[in-house]
Amino acid sequence: MRPYADVFLTLKSLVNMTQRSANECISFSGDETLSCVQVFLLDYLFHQTDRPVYQRDLESVFCIRRSSVTGILNHLEQRDLIQRQSVRGDARLKRLLPTEKALRLQPEITALLESIGEAAFLGVTDEELLQFSRIAEKLRSNLVQMEELHKKGSESML
Repeated sequence: MRPYADVFLTLKSLVNMTQRSANECISFSGDETLSCVQVFLLDYLFHQTDRPVYQRDLESVFCIRRSSVTGILNHLEQRDLIQRQSVRGDARLKRLLPTEKALRLQPEITALLESIGEAAFLGVTDEELLQFSRIAEKLRSNLVQMEELHKKGSESML
C-alpha cells in the first residue's frame, strides 16, 4: 500500500472539488465572472488591511509562480478589480489594493467562500479542523523546502 500516494490523491481531489464548487457559482452581480484563484486572491487582499501586500506575497502565500501571478494580476487590473500603487523609494515595488468595484463584490465573495467552507467541513469538529490545518501546513512547509533544495541543486549545476 502507498499511503503517501493515497493522501496526495485525496488532497488533489479536494483541490479539484473546491475549484469546481467555486467555479459553478462564480458569477457575481454586474455580470462579473471570476476564476477560482481570482476569488481566493481577492479575498486574501480584502483581509490584509493591517499590512501592504505585494506580488511576492501572493507568490508565497498561494505557492504560485511569478509568471502566473503576473497574469492573474494583469487580468484583475484590466477588469478594474485591483490597483497597483507605487511605493516610495522603490519604483519596482507595487502595493496591491482592491478597487471600489472589487470591494462591492466582497460580500458576495465572502458568502461564496463561507458556503463552500460550511459544506466542505460539515461534521468536522473545530479540533479536527485545527489538526488538519496543522498537518497541511507541515506538508506545505516540507514541499517548499524540497523546492528550494531542488532550485539550489539546479543552480549549482549551471
